[in-house]
Amino acid sequence: MQEITYATKTFVTTDAIAAALVELVTSINRDTHSEAVVVPAYTETGKRVEATMTLDASSELVAVPSDVSPDDNLENDEAVAAALKDIRARIQNGSRTTRAVYPDTVEPVQYGDDI
Repeated sequence: MQEITYATKTFVTTDAIAAALVELVTSINRDTHSEAVVVPAYTETGKRVEATMTLDASSELVAVPSDVSPDDNLENDEAVAAALKDIRARIQNGSRTTRAVYPDTVEPVQYGDDI
């Protein structure tokens, strides 16, 4: 389980969802859009909730291991599987911003005498 901090709120979710959320943020194109995401989670007291976030390329997520041990097993939950499928589909459809994109040919910079 991972504790996610986003904006001023903290919630606990599975390792897989935490990793997928971080990957989603890095896959969002900086200039074009944001993503509204809902994931199953727990509060710090162990109460099950749905965490809803609007994420974009500048979102700052912090994920750290958590000691919260809820009564139900979120790891094998249908809601977790559905959320992971949704997040992974969004990642597949997004433009990755985590790697540099280079043109096939690079034209040299032409400097004039006035510099």
